[in-house]
Amino acid sequence: SSPGDVCRLMIDYLGYPSEQVAERLRGTEHGFSQTLSRVAVMEGKLVGALLITYRKTIASIDATAVLPAHRHTWVNTALKYSAMEALSARGVERVRFSANTVEHPDTAKIAVRAEARILSTLRQPFLILDR
Repeated sequence: SSPGDVCRLMIDYLGYPSEQVAERLRGTEHGFSQTLSRVAVMEGKLVGALLITYRKTIASIDATAVLPAHRHTWVNTALKYSAMEALSARGVERVRFSANTVEHPDTAKIAVRAEARILSTLRQPFLILDR
């Protein structure tokens, strides 16, 4: 997979502006880590990507995108597990990420196993229109 493939995945599935993603994929000062970010490839095709920024002992998972056909499979879990192993090996003490626990129960399970602490919970308001 190429940086262009990862950029397209992020634009298509997360709605990021192409200029922002392309610049951060270059590994600039505020860019994504080229050694800690992860991609999942099946049969030569990119099926998922996880982008990380890293500063000394703190890392942030800034984006995770998985093609719709591979969601709720091993792909998301494998991306996060591989990244956590690499971060731990570097001595990272804290990893920040966000997840919708209803839509992404595998991420919630990893957080529980890692004894993660919830920093905040977001509630999304909605309006029922079928009355």
